Amino acid sequence: MQNFGELNHVVMEFLAEGVSANKETNKKLFKKFMRTLRENKVLRDEFLVYNNLQTKVSSTDASISEFIQENVKLMDKYSKKQINEANMVLAKLIASANVENPESPFAKLYEAIHQLMVEKANLNNIDTRLSAKDVITEHIKNNKLVKSDGGDYMPPDLMVKIMVGNFNRKYEKLNEDTKTLLRQIIKAPAEERETIFIGLVRECIDLVNENIGQADLTVKEKLLSTKDKLLRLKYDGETFITEAAKLLDLKVTLK
Repeated sequence: MQNFGELNHVVMEFLAEGVSANKETNKKLFKKFMRTLRENKVLRDEFLVYNNLQTKVSSTDASISEFIQENVKLMDKYSKKQINEANMVLAKLIASANVENPESPFAKLYEAIHQLMVEKANLNNIDTRLSAKDVITEHIKNNKLVKSDGGDYMPPDLMVKIMVGNFNRKYEKLNEDTKTLLRQIIKAPAEERETIFIGLVRECIDLVNENIGQADLTVKEKLLSTKDKLLRLKYDGETFITEAAKLLDLKVTLK
C-alpha cells in the first residue's frame, strides 16, 4: 500500500498538470482531495506531519531529533490499521480518476515518515526506526528554506508549474525569455525580490509613458490612472509573487 506522502505527491502532480492544460477533471480531483482531508482527521493529521517534516530546515541534531519525535507523537493516537484505512480512502479516490503514479524524488523520506508513524516502538524494530529517523534527519539537514507567501501549503515546484502554465496559456506566442523571467520571479530568493519588483514597476511606468504619447483621450486617461497606481505601489514580501505576475502581465499588454 502507498503511504500518504506518495499519494499526496500523485494528487499534487495531477493538479499541476490539470491547471497547466486547463483540465477540469484534474481540478475536480483536487477539490475532492481537499474535502477528504477536511473530513478525515487521520488524513488531515498525516498531511500536517508530512508537511512539517518535509519543509523543516535545521542543522542541529538535537533539535531535529526532538522535532521528529514531537511530530511522530501526533500520530500515536492512531493505530496502524486506522492509518492504513485512511490512506486506502485516498488511494481509492485517486484510482477512481485513473491517475498515473509519477515517481517522487522524496520516496525514501515518505517511507521513513510512514514507518515511524505506523510501526510503534518495540524491542524488535529499534534498528528499523533509527534508520528511518536517519533518513528524515538527513533530509532536514540538506533542506533549503522556502518562504511561503501565506495560505495553505503548496510546494514551490507546484506553484511554478501552475503559474507558468497559466501564463503560457494566456500568452502562447510569448518568447522563451519572457517565460523564463516568470520562472525566475517565482523562484527568486527573498533578498532579490524587492529589486526585481522595483525593476518591473519601472519598466511598466516607462511603457505607460511611451503609450500615452500615441493614445487618444479615453485611453490616455486609463493609462494615466494606471501610472498613478504604479507610482503608489510598494513592495510587500507577502504578496510579491502575485503582484510581480500582475506587473509582468501589464508589461506584456503594454508592449
